[in-house]
Amino acid sequence: MGETTQLLGRWRSGDESALAEVLTRHLPFVRQRVRELLGPALRAKLTSEDVVQDAVLDFLRNGPQFVPANGRQLQRLLSRVVVNTICDHGNWFRAARRSLAGETALTSSLAAPVDGGAGPAAVAAQAELADRLRLALELLDESDRQLILLREWEKRPFAAIGSQLGLGEEAARAAFRRAMERLRATMAGLRRGEIDRLLDRLDGSEGA
Repeated sequence: MGETTQLLGRWRSGDESALAEVLTRHLPFVRQRVRELLGPALRAKLTSEDVVQDAVLDFLRNGPQFVPANGRQLQRLLSRVVVNTICDHGNWFRAARRSLAGETALTSSLAAPVDGGAGPAAVAAQAELADRLRLALELLDESDRQLILLREWEKRPFAAIGSQLGLGEEAARAAFRRAMERLRATMAGLRRGEIDRLLDRLDGSEGA
């Protein structure tokens, strides 16, 4: 078990000093990486270094129960979370990703039913699925994430979604289907422990 994983375990057991150590170790990298990922057009939204720390703390405290393989993986994921928060208008996306993962209808549609009905195993499986969904949303392209949140969280009709995105109704419907397919594929990749590959895909698509 790596030092970062140990620190996160201590913090989740009530040791606040361990969280401070995590931030000391990893925030400098995250701040630099966020600036690289944002590029000049969006960098202006980084009005304060507090934006980075606030987004990181929000994810660690309120996000999915994620155990990173190592410190580098945590740094890359936290960088992605901060970029998403800035690109997706901060508080709106924070609220959306929390609420969306808690919706039984959506999470149930993304996995096969669990034997045992509403027993402890089913409850635990549902919680694990919700955590995986929240993490998967962070690992989608911005356009896919926006489509899913507009449709599944805001419950907008496809005509309204298309109007906002400059698409026809049927084109918006087709784009949403593709976004959901990529969401399922991302969740499957997380289940297989492929988070580094998923992060590589995002970094590669931005550099293309």
